Amino acid sequence: MSELSEQDDRKGSGSAAGAEWAGRLTWTRRRLLAAASAGAAVHVFGRGVAWAEGAAPKGEVRPLSVGYLEGSDRLQDLRHQPWRRGAARGGFRVVPADQMGLGDQNLALSTVEMRVHGFYPGIPPRRLAPFSAAVLTVFFPSDDPLEPGPFPYYSWQAKYFPGPSKSPPVRFLVPLRQDGGLELVLEVFDGGPTAAGQRAARVLRGGGSRQAPISAPLSLTSLYADYTVDWYGGRPKLQRGFYFLGLEPGVWGSPWNLPGADQARKRPPHERASLVVSFEGVPEDDPRLQAAGIR
Repeated sequence: MSELSEQDDRKGSGSAAGAEWAGRLTWTRRRLLAAASAGAAVHVFGRGVAWAEGAAPKGEVRPLSVGYLEGSDRLQDLRHQPWRRGAARGGFRVVPADQMGLGDQNLALSTVEMRVHGFYPGIPPRRLAPFSAAVLTVFFPSDDPLEPGPFPYYSWQAKYFPGPSKSPPVRFLVPLRQDGGLELVLEVFDGGPTAAGQRAARVLRGGGSRQAPISAPLSLTSLYADYTVDWYGGRPKLQRGFYFLGLEPGVWGSPWNLPGADQARKRPPHERASLVVSFEGVPEDDPRLQAAGIR
């Protein structure tokens, strides 16, 4: 179970309520996120980079801005992103997930398949990217009283150094808590190894030196969300469909119509840069549950 304060404000909603709710993170949860951030830095940049060793980069925890693709719970197939295959006109609307009334109550204490699709509107050019690297960590709850958890799973990443690269789409099963809770953090790094530093490091390595790449000061914003199927204010509501995880705070603070495919190709909306994920319920008799050891 989450270690958030029990005094959740069930009447609040929107970004203000989300900020207030995120401000009530306990010291234990902040320590967990700091440990995950340290692991993410090493996971992405490697232990050869001096600032990645020993401690997490300096940063802050802020609410993750989450948008939900309206009507995507009725789509037959969630493997493909429909806005990429649409005609010139739009027709897809994204709404703030923390302002939805309720999620799917049937998902409480169940297991969902989470799929990480990749960036919307695509990995942007470096000059437009709001980050040097991004890492998505999903926290798995524990059913073992001796190992209280939750346990971080570094599920997806993208980075720009030494060259632009990102993980392929991935899917996995996640058990939900009693309130349909699912915790995740999208860690957005800015700074880190510079292009000039990478070139210098390659030259030094060619001369037999093991000097680490030259780095710019690294900053980190941990964007945290705890989904729910209930009415808690400030928390994204979980149901079947597509979600947009904003790479910057406040990206999905209000409804927005996705541009049509042709329009998006001409003028990609990089100000709405997000990581796209989807959720789908898993039947209790699905053989994958037994194979994964999920009861």
